[in-house]
Amino acid sequence: MVCDKCAKLTPTDLQTLDRKFSYNPWTCWKCTRSSLPCSSESNSAPDIQLTAPETVCHVCKKLGNVNKMETCWICEQSVHPRCSMSLLGCKSCHNEIFPGNLPNAYSSRFNNTVFNPYSTDSAATYVGEPETEGAPNNWEVASGVLNSCRYTLSHNVQTSKKHQFQIYSANIRSLTRNLEKIRDEILFFQKFDALCFNETNCNPANLPFGGDELVLEGFHPPMIQNPARKSSKGGGLITYIRETFCESTSVDIMKNLCTNSDPEAGEFQTIEIQREQEKNIIICNYYRSPSTNSSLFMNKLEDFLVKLNRHRNKIILFMGDSNINLIDYGSSDHCTEFIDKMN
Repeated sequence: MVCDKCAKLTPTDLQTLDRKFSYNPWTCWKCTRSSLPCSSESNSAPDIQLTAPETVCHVCKKLGNVNKMETCWICEQSVHPRCSMSLLGCKSCHNEIFPGNLPNAYSSRFNNTVFNPYSTDSAATYVGEPETEGAPNNWEVASGVLNSCRYTLSHNVQTSKKHQFQIYSANIRSLTRNLEKIRDEILFFQKFDALCFNETNCNPANLPFGGDELVLEGFHPPMIQNPARKSSKGGGLITYIRETFCESTSVDIMKNLCTNSDPEAGEFQTIEIQREQEKNIIICNYYRSPSTNSSLFMNKLEDFLVKLNRHRNKIILFMGDSNINLIDYGSSDHCTEFIDKMN
């Protein structure tokens, strides 16, 4: 772009430029200033603010362009568009008004954990009438046990590091029926050092290849325990150990701590991983059918814990499904007894 006055362009020059390049006449600030009846004390260009003013976002506490920020209609604070939920207000106000409904927990890059309903600090626990003064706060006691876990979305799980030991535990409700799904997502399961499945409904003697078809890529041959019921329905345990975590010779089945003789008393499978210069790891995989007698399971569990006590200096991990509602702590005798025993 050329100033027509500084370049001393004639009308003929301007016509030629316009015909060839569609040139629009332009006059620089200095020439414009000289042609106006204004002060000529300074020939310098006026100061121009090149950057827009910034302000702090009420939600994420980061700076943002004032011209691009939105105003929450509830708290009347400035927020980034990504921190706004439109007519629901900003994310901060939305979480206070709608306790327990936290969509940002699934989408926000600032939070990779699932909402934990067991936390006493959560706004969801304030829904409803408060407990009467002087009444035992059973919820607070149960929360102390349940809130010790971290709840993380599966796609945010990272591959286990050298100093970690990650276990995936699930009630699979028929291993053979879900085996192809596991193989399709084997890269996800390979992030874990051990896989513990219960209610496999699987007896290797009834399989075409005697259980060899249950091997998963990246894991040692599984340790399989038949279901307690003769029908092989509603029971069965299986444990996989990742090949890169240890040698197969380092994994032992603790037969004195494995039981599937009585379906009413529950099923227990226990393995031990031998480690040099580190504490051994004991994994207890268990299952109790919801249709069985809870008292018999509690008696079996107590006997199991007494035997396990001699290994108390090792790392002991319990994985399984007791089919006991843990939220009923304090109101259910079986739930209270179960949590007290496991604590």
